[in-house]
Amino acid sequence: MDFSMGPSVTQAEQQIEKVEFSKETYELISRFSCGTCQSAQFCEDWIKGVPPDACAFLSIEKHGTAVWIYRFQDCVIGYGSLGQNTADGKPIAFIPMLAVSEPFQGREVGGKKVSHHILDDLIRSAREQNHERVCLLVNKSNERAIRLYSSFGFSTYGNELKYGNLRMCKKLIDGDASIS
Repeated sequence: MDFSMGPSVTQAEQQIEKVEFSKETYELISRFSCGTCQSAQFCEDWIKGVPPDACAFLSIEKHGTAVWIYRFQDCVIGYGSLGQNTADGKPIAFIPMLAVSEPFQGREVGGKKVSHHILDDLIRSAREQNHERVCLLVNKSNERAIRLYSSFGFSTYGNELKYGNLRMCKKLIDGDASIS
């Protein structure tokens, strides 16, 4: 299957497969790439374990973070992670990383953008864990990601953090409007 022009998905019933990331499934992401910009390289290094002291495996082992690989037609199309942190002394859901494979960025699968599938799933998981809020960090220069998160109801929370990151949060309350 050639994705040089981006994937063409014609059947809305096609499903995205979600696989838990572990040492056993690590091979699935060996050829994963989400681009060449600094933010993309950071995301790619994190899932591949570079450097070993700031990577997915460490986040899983030390912080209990759940990391999932998303696949479509045997292609890794992205990954997402969900952990727990605290804000204002209260536990919150935290999305340490979310990345979409470069050929799938801006593309739809089953009538919905891949980034929306992944973010919907992470928010749904946070709700199922009964969190009141979900937060994430995004580089202030990553306008595309900021627009995505804003479209899902995330807003900036607090001041700019180290390394030019912004904290964005979304309240998760009963009766919240659709997140897609």
